Amino acid sequence: MRLPRLRLTAAVLAVGVSALTLGIATPAEAHKHPTPVELISPAVVRIMTYGKVSISLIEHNFRGSTGNDISLVQRSYQPLLATGSGSVVNPSGTIVTSPSITGVDLKRAANFAVNKIFNERYGDGAPMPADPYSRAKPSANTDDVVSKRLQRCYSGNTTDETGGCVIFTQAVVTVQPFVADQSKFGDLPAEVVYPTAGKKSDVAVLKVGASSMPSVVMGSSADEVEAVSSLGFTNTPSDEKSLKLTQAHFTKKGSGVVRPNDDYLAQLKTGFASGMSGGPVVSEKGQVVGFLAQSGNDIKLVGPDAISEALAAVGVEPERGPTDLVYENALHNYNNQLYTAAAPNLTQVLKLYPGHGLATEKLATAQQRKGTSADKGTNGATDTSGFGNTADGGSSDSGGSTNILLWGGLAAVVVLAVLLGVVLLRGRGKGTPVPDGSSPDPNLMPGYGAPYPGQAGPPPGWVDPRYQQYAGQPYPGVPAYSETPFPGAPDPNSEAQTVLRYSPTNPPPVSGVPAVAGPSVPGASNPSGATAVIGGQSAEGAAAQPGSLAGALATHGESAAGSCDQCGQPLQPGQQFCGYCGNRVH
Repeated sequence: MRLPRLRLTAAVLAVGVSALTLGIATPAEAHKHPTPVELISPAVVRIMTYGKVSISLIEHNFRGSTGNDISLVQRSYQPLLATGSGSVVNPSGTIVTSPSITGVDLKRAANFAVNKIFNERYGDGAPMPADPYSRAKPSANTDDVVSKRLQRCYSGNTTDETGGCVIFTQAVVTVQPFVADQSKFGDLPAEVVYPTAGKKSDVAVLKVGASSMPSVVMGSSADEVEAVSSLGFTNTPSDEKSLKLTQAHFTKKGSGVVRPNDDYLAQLKTGFASGMSGGPVVSEKGQVVGFLAQSGNDIKLVGPDAISEALAAVGVEPERGPTDLVYENALHNYNNQLYTAAAPNLTQVLKLYPGHGLATEKLATAQQRKGTSADKGTNGATDTSGFGNTADGGSSDSGGSTNILLWGGLAAVVVLAVLLGVVLLRGRGKGTPVPDGSSPDPNLMPGYGAPYPGQAGPPPGWVDPRYQQYAGQPYPGVPAYSETPFPGAPDPNSEAQTVLRYSPTNPPPVSGVPAVAGPSVPGASNPSGATAVIGGQSAEGAAAQPGSLAGALATHGESAAGSCDQCGQPLQPGQQFCGYCGNRVH
């Protein structure tokens, strides 16, 4: 009976390998990854430029007498001159947008203030013009003193026999990030750092005081871009419905000119007039390649080169931060109806960036659905306790979500192929079977055959990357860190958590270290020099049982050392930020 059963198992594995190789639908392929627009959306902001005006109305002979009566009326106004959208390009609050939003004509604000103060002072004798930012026509009545005074005030800072006005103006820029409540988390004052006064540029760079802001993935080229999505706000950002999206197509790949007969052209022009100018343009690969601007009768792309030049002028390098990476992982769980896993993930996002508009909205939904029939629990959930390299934009850069699916599929093919070979070898009486009653540790990875704690030998083809004992070299992709639990903080997934803490020390290699429940491995070393803590006890202090991780590390002679991070968050090679406190890693 043994041979037919082995053949059946081999057949099942072969079908699995074929399904992955040929692209037949499998549960892994059904996993929903965040779309490019979903990943970019949190970093879109609304920008408003006001004209702050202080005005003093001087009235000569204000009672109509021929005497020397003088009156002074003072007011302050802040009319809105322009609205638009923009992209946050780094966690510290650098924003890229169109200079048409910030380079406003302050004379319009002065006209508004003159019209307003006269209307308040004289009522129907000085009605507001249809366009409050324009000048009212002078009265046909040459004896109308108020009309003469009004015309004099439009000139500003001059007086005649009727009086005049003293006016001071300045531009004030306010940024509304994509948060749930602007009064608590938004309405940020912004400084225009580029271009400087008197200079012209196709790009404006703003700076707000912030940390851990969501930021976009900036593309380096638009040469292959043809179909794009333009994002922006026409009203105050608050929830998903407040963000507007318009699609567009260029005349050809890389042209950067929107087709003159594009079906979405009218929608684009309407959006420009209502606040979407300067908003990010997202390519099909999930990168922001610039923003659209009107140039005569055409709508053209202000692309990566112009943006890079502007950012370089103020010494800014685009980068993503911890908020983006945690939110991306949270979206993986949320989009796949893993609400039990998504809820703590989204809570972690809000700790990094309080008020995150989309995380706030999705967390409310996840809390409602958690534990219901709509919830798929935590099985297969994406872990958010550690993050990978952020230097190149994370997994969303250059179609990262697609790469995750591709490599995940290839890894699954390798695992199935290895298991298929094991089954066939066992059918021929070869190979090393796993002892009865045991099961492979889910933390073990295929391919190198390192020692397996607690057993006479490892399952064929499996290795525990924590020991890094394959020919004295670390397991590919596993950092040279020790394992310690994060002190004083619960696991965001409500499970026992082991995190990695970096140790800057470099102790000498430990040669000839015996493997756990297995043969010695020459050349093994302790690259971190840190202490493993299991269940609150160090490897030295705990009763190191044979086959346990504590015992293994105690055997390896690891000693206590400090960490490079303030709070012990797990770090991966090249990681730039802590996922809990948001601080840059030095």
